Amino acid sequence: MSAPGDTPAWLRDALTDLARAQARSEERFTAVEAQVARLAATQERADGRLEAVEAELARHRTLLERLAETQAQTTALLAQHNEWLGRLDARLDEQSAMLVQHSSQLGRLEPQLSRVSDQLDTATGWAWETRVRERAASYLADVADHVQVLTPEERDRLLDPAVLVGALTRDEARDLQRADLICRVNEPARAEQRLLVAEVAAHVALRDVARVAAYAGLLARLGVQVLAVVIGQRIGPDAQTAAPVAGVRVLLSTDTRARAILATAVPAPEPAALPGPVSPP
Repeated sequence: MSAPGDTPAWLRDALTDLARAQARSEERFTAVEAQVARLAATQERADGRLEAVEAELARHRTLLERLAETQAQTTALLAQHNEWLGRLDARLDEQSAMLVQHSSQLGRLEPQLSRVSDQLDTATGWAWETRVRERAASYLADVADHVQVLTPEERDRLLDPAVLVGALTRDEARDLQRADLICRVNEPARAEQRLLVAEVAAHVALRDVARVAAYAGLLARLGVQVLAVVIGQRIGPDAQTAAPVAGVRVLLSTDTRARAILATAVPAPEPAALPGPVSPP
């Protein structure tokens, strides 16, 4: 506003300065209001962010609570599993102790079982040999006809002259006396008579094949054809392989009749001159 014309100069200057100061104050107030408005907007944004942070924190707290519950459940399960494992360990210890005890008992029984098994094998072998001897014609039907099992006396009357003429030594004759069977037979489809020597075993082993082959070689020195035979219920693979090489026939049986699964004859050498039968001493 303007001052009256009679207003002193100093007063007019003062009023002018006051007006200018008021204008500057209004400008400053306007600037302050704008600043306050900006601060308010910033505050609103901060409040919004704070609310979002608080919501995120609340969600994290919920997750942490759930995690704590899950961890508590897991801890309880682990404790339960540890208890079960403890029980299992105790049972395993009991089972281990029982196994040690059983092993100790089996260790003490094994020698007895071995002796019983040996006795059973021996008894089975004797029974099998007796059965084959009593029914030799049936067991040998596939490889020989007219089977005549030599008695000990007939066997000795066969061997003693060979010892006298040197075809066999006394030790060799004694070896032949240990043969399970010595028979006079006719081979099917041939008329001439020959000797048959057999080893009898429930389970034919390699030693049985070797033994009967040696017997056949000794008997062949008497100047006759000899059939070497092993008779059994089963045969080991090594014995089965060695039999044809040694010229031994293999007869396997499940009943009273043997089945020939290999046939090879042992040829005789030149006949040896034998004296007449020698009477037993």
